[in-house]
Amino acid sequence: MMTMTTMTMTFVESLSRIGQSMLGRRYARTIIYLNSAIGRFALNVMLSSACITKRSLPWKRRRRRRKKEKEEEEDEEEEEEEEDDEEDEEDEEDEEDEEDEENEEEAAAMTAFAGMSCTKGSKAESPLR
Repeated sequence: MMTMTTMTMTFVESLSRIGQSMLGRRYARTIIYLNSAIGRFALNVMLSSACITKRSLPWKRRRRRRKKEKEEEEDEEEEEEEEDDEEDEEDEEDEEDEEDEENEEEAAAMTAFAGMSCTKGSKAESPLR
């Protein structure tokens, strides 16, 4: 018993042979077009007979694989950008912390100077100078 796929391929081959013998070598381009049309017809017959599902077609798999690879690359790029942003934020925070420490030291020096100027009079000089 022949499956639908085998019957379809046999049908395509016989039509191809008939077309080649009728048209001859002179019309090779027409034969190619005829074969591609017959091939598309055979593919549609096979798909409709559920011998092959659209998901299992190799070019569909390639497209899905390419699409997944693109999505993965985009995700990786987004993650790298997020990491870079986090590092930049950490650097900014470190700079702000250093500035805060300098400001605290300066404020402590100013309060010390203010205390000295009150107790010792105007002779005291600023520790910042």
